[in-house]
Amino acid sequence: MRDNLRACWTVCLAAAVALTGGLGGCRKKVQADLVIASPHNRHIETEFARAFSDWHKQQFGKAVSIEYRDVGGTTSTTQFLINQYAGSDTSGIDLYFGGGAPDHILLTAKGCTAPVKLPPELLAALPETIGGVRQYDRDGYWHGTAVSCVGILYNAKLLASSQLEPPQRWEDLARPELFGRIAAADASKSGSAKLAYEMIIQSAPDWPAGWAKLLKIFANCKSYTTGASDVVNDVANGEIVAGAAIDFYAFNQIAISGDDLGFTVVAGTTAFTPDPISLLKGAPHEKLAKRFIEFVLSAQGQALWCLPAGATGGPRDHALYRQPIRRDVYRKYQGKMLAPLV
Repeated sequence: MRDNLRACWTVCLAAAVALTGGLGGCRKKVQADLVIASPHNRHIETEFARAFSDWHKQQFGKAVSIEYRDVGGTTSTTQFLINQYAGSDTSGIDLYFGGGAPDHILLTAKGCTAPVKLPPELLAALPETIGGVRQYDRDGYWHGTAVSCVGILYNAKLLASSQLEPPQRWEDLARPELFGRIAAADASKSGSAKLAYEMIIQSAPDWPAGWAKLLKIFANCKSYTTGASDVVNDVANGEIVAGAAIDFYAFNQIAISGDDLGFTVVAGTTAFTPDPISLLKGAPHEKLAKRFIEFVLSAQGQALWCLPAGATGGPRDHALYRQPIRRDVYRKYQGKMLAPLV
């Protein structure tokens, strides 16, 4: 009987060890030092997380672990945050990093963000406006970290094989010969798609003419994708010959595909819009979150956007192909920046 009991306890102990992963018991989940909601791609998230952690260790003697909450594109991320604050004063998230200014303005209007007072010398380094477009909030609720423009990404190889000219104007996407050979992203899910369609409408003399131009382009579409990056992928894969794209999506794909692709910045119709960062209300790690904002806006942080991978002061593994918001960074790294950004 005693032997049977001993055997039973041995089996139970073995099962317990197997379930807990060892006699050390259950491991606690490691809590991140900083939590960021972001529609940015993984390369941006990884490079900024690594660089900030290294900088923080140098400045304050402690590395920083960052958890990114990825819930989709800009529009999806913004709606997610609004929902989080519907019945709470905190989302459990510290920062909203990326997306267009309209989404950060909306979050501010909904009471989801908190103001940040930057050091005077850092604020002075940021342009208040570019081409009449405001680059940061007067009250500090959001600050642009990089600037973007939209244009037309096209498959030069496919166009040449069809003896077609590359599109140079938005209305070129409505040409009859491009019927069923372009695509568009869903603006209800993609902030960059929304920006592109706003640019197309605003490029016309008036509102009705702008909508007519956009609808003619839509009529030529072979498909409507969930995200703006899907349009870029479809152009690169030869599924379509052209589509609207935000500049850094296009530059990243051209870096992979080479001369097969081209990118047109439509003359006279392009605005440089900010890609902001905001401190969220009730941020659980507010002090660290403010340090992250200051790092991203510093000359050191801005260099990550525009330098080649592996360059001194640049990203380690992946070039990001983004345009810094600070003008002094262009002067500092003149001749060293990624070719499309010069």
